[in-house]
Amino acid sequence: MFRVRVSAFRLIGIFMLLSMTESISAPLEYYYYNQILSWSDAQSFCRRKHSDLATVTSMEEAQLLAQTTAGLGDAWIGLRNDGTAKWLWSDGSGEPLPLLWIAGQPDFSGGCVDTIASGWNDYNCTTTRRNLVCEDAQVPYYYPQPDLWEWTAARDHCRSLGMELPKIKGMPDIAPILTPSLHVSVWIGLFWDRWAWSDESTSSLRYWTLGEPANLQGCAIVNVTDQGRWYEEQCETEMPFVCQGAGNLRRVLIKLKMESDGDLDRSAAGAQLLKQLEAQFRSQGISDAKLSWKSDIRRQDEINENPAAESHGPGPCDKLKWND
Repeated sequence: MFRVRVSAFRLIGIFMLLSMTESISAPLEYYYYNQILSWSDAQSFCRRKHSDLATVTSMEEAQLLAQTTAGLGDAWIGLRNDGTAKWLWSDGSGEPLPLLWIAGQPDFSGGCVDTIASGWNDYNCTTTRRNLVCEDAQVPYYYPQPDLWEWTAARDHCRSLGMELPKIKGMPDIAPILTPSLHVSVWIGLFWDRWAWSDESTSSLRYWTLGEPANLQGCAIVNVTDQGRWYEEQCETEMPFVCQGAGNLRRVLIKLKMESDGDLDRSAAGAQLLKQLEAQFRSQGISDAKLSWKSDIRRQDEINENPAAESHGPGPCDKLKWND
C-alpha cells in the first residue's frame, strides 16, 4: 500500500510561494501573435507569457513596433482610453507640468496648446493653424518654414526631422521661441489626453493616424498599412496583438517533506498528486506550469546505510520542482 504524508505544510500553503517567484527578462522586444483575442484577453495572455501588451515610449520604439508588425496584420497594443484626462507632452516624457495658462485658459475648446508671450492657450488640434517651431537637444529651436500648420501635422513634421514640438518648463522658455517673425503664436508639444498604458508606463508618446483617436472609449491598434501608426477600436473586438518583453522564465522549487513506501516519481499516487497541483495552478491562471518530482537520493542512501540517522530528521524527502 502506498502512503503519502505531507508534514511540512498544507498543500494550500504552496501557493503562498508564488510571490517568491523570480522573473528573468531581456531588453525590450516586441512579439506578434496571430491569435484572435479581445484587448483584455490579449492583455492577460501577454502578462502570462511575457510582461504586458506593447508599450511605446519613443519614436525609435514606434519604428520597432512598425517593423515587428510589417507584412502581418493590425494588432492590439497596450494603450487604452481609461477616461482620466490629463495634459501631456508629445515627446513621451510624461513629466509634471508647470501652470502657464493665460487668464481664462484652458477652456477645453480643443486639446492642443499654443503659446504667446504671456502664456498658453487651448485650441482645436485640427481646425486651428499656428506657426511651427521644432526643438532638439542639438538644435534648440528650428523654424522649418513660415507656413501655418495644424497641431498634428506640425508634430509629425518635427518628428520627420528627428525633433519634437517645444516643451516649456517655465516662462523663460517662451521668449526664445517667439522671434520677431513669429510674434503671434506657435504650437508647443502640450496636448489633452485620456489614454493610459497597460503596464502603467507614464509614456506620453502617441503615434495616431490622421483623424484618430475616434473617441470610442476603446483601445489602440497598430496599423500595418500606415507606417505603424495607431487607430482606435472597441476593446471587445477580437484582433491579433503584440506583447513586449522577453518570455518570463520562472522557476519555483517547493520542498515537501514526505514519507512513502515507494518512489513518488514513478508511482500512480505521485502522478495523481501532480495533476491535482497543476489543476490548482490552472485555476489561478497559470496554464503552462510543468511539475515534476525530484527525489533526495543522497538522504535516502544515508538512511539505508545508517538507520539511526532517521531519528534525527524527517523521512525520505521529495522536492517538487516547477518550471513556468
